[in-house]
Amino acid sequence: MLKRVLLALLLAVPAVARAQNEQPDKDKPDLGGEPLTDPLPVDDDASANDNPDEPDAATTNLGDEPATRVARKRGRYTKKNYPLELIKRPLTLARRQAEITFDVPFVFDAKTLTQVLRADYGVTQDFQLGLTYSFGLETLSPSHFEAGKAFSLDCGYTIVPGWLSVVGRLPMYVDPFAMGVTLGVPFRVPLVGKWALHGGHDLVAVRIHRFPVDAADPAYNLGALAATRPGFGKEPDANLNINFGAIYQAKPNVGVYGTMAYRFPDLSTDDQPISLFVGATWAKSRKLDFGARAGCGRLDDVGATFTLALYTAYRL
Repeated sequence: MLKRVLLALLLAVPAVARAQNEQPDKDKPDLGGEPLTDPLPVDDDASANDNPDEPDAATTNLGDEPATRVARKRGRYTKKNYPLELIKRPLTLARRQAEITFDVPFVFDAKTLTQVLRADYGVTQDFQLGLTYSFGLETLSPSHFEAGKAFSLDCGYTIVPGWLSVVGRLPMYVDPFAMGVTLGVPFRVPLVGKWALHGGHDLVAVRIHRFPVDAADPAYNLGALAATRPGFGKEPDANLNINFGAIYQAKPNVGVYGTMAYRFPDLSTDDQPISLFVGATWAKSRKLDFGARAGCGRLDDVGATFTLALYTAYRL
């Protein structure tokens, strides 16, 4: 009897197992039809972009940084990231940036001291307005001071950022009244390493009334004014000033430069003065510079024209 019961149980176990396997799984949903083999569709907002220059929204966060990084053009300098290096500075001020420069040249032989104040403001990224004023010419021995009586309205415009600009000045002498116009095309050409060429400042000055005024040089103005009087020569109609030089960025905040100029007073090649100056600028910060330059106004008369100048500039 016991053997019959055990035999029945052994035969029943496989049958029950087959029955359980044939029953539908209640925990799995019945999808019906053919099994799903195609990939799920991607939403349009997350699909790959047609433009290869734009990152794919569906793959931006997958961690494949080299494939999703977007190349960006280098931006223009602003007053917040204004460079310390002279060879990197824009030829006109950044938008809404102001700069005040105070320059004090001293001529040793004549014992004369000049104070020149410049103020410039960047109206846009490429256009600036400014003012130049000379306080006067001070002779230390014997002591004498001659008021400058001259100023100029200045403007500058960047043509090629970092390379080429154009500058116009409208200088005026107050008493007696005289006026001229001065044009320049300042340029800077980067060279290998830390070197750059520069020049083109105040290339030509033309007389509008009486003589071409130089607001930064009261000694010249006094001489040109004297030439307008009978028996004292002839006042110049125009002056040409071809200037060029080099800049070496010794340190990020120290730039050394040299400038040579061939001048043609009244567009004449007779007794042509050639000047040479060397200097250095130390940037204490992005806002503050200190500098000095030394040289001569005439290479054929170094003793009479040797000049030492100190200057500072502050940017807002």
